[in-house]
Amino acid sequence: MKIILKKILIRGIIIYYILTIPFVCFADLMPWPPVPKPEPTLILDLIIQFIIVLLINLVINSVIAFVGYLIIKKGIFIKSFKFLKYIFLITLGGILIDFIFVVGRYMSRIKGPFYPDFGLMNAVLLVSIIFSFFGLLFYNYWLSRKIFGLSKKQGIFLGLIIAIFTHPILSSVISTYSEFFDKILTRF
Repeated sequence: MKIILKKILIRGIIIYYILTIPFVCFADLMPWPPVPKPEPTLILDLIIQFIIVLLINLVINSVIAFVGYLIIKKGIFIKSFKFLKYIFLITLGGILIDFIFVVGRYMSRIKGPFYPDFGLMNAVLLVSIIFSFFGLLFYNYWLSRKIFGLSKKQGIFLGLIIAIFTHPILSSVISTYSEFFDKILTRF
């Protein structure tokens, strides 16, 4: 049984990374760092981008939650309509919690109230990363316990898995390193 769960977990992780190349999350709607003079964008383009990112987040959250519920041996919940409601609430809550990271990222990168103090700007970024991670962890813990009545241990496990794999900093790191590796590979 453990071998089957490991195979499912490995396949789930592989599917997750296949679905997320290129990795897209809500925090990617804005460039990193902000450009000095952004070109005007039509509001319709922003709405379409938001809907696409929402759908991609919905798929990524469902894959991660699916694998998480299989690991804790609560696969029976996956077959219910409550699970669809749960996935939808995870996605909406995750987008709201991602705003903590987005605001912290932009407060730490633009000329604002913290501008010449780079230590304070990096502290703001670090605090936004930590708050958004623990926000995702607590929200997913609370939601899994509230909707499905899981134990504390199972709720913490699911919250931790979802917080790690859906945190916006993961998207930023992957996109930064993919550009770095693209530059290295194009030299050869």
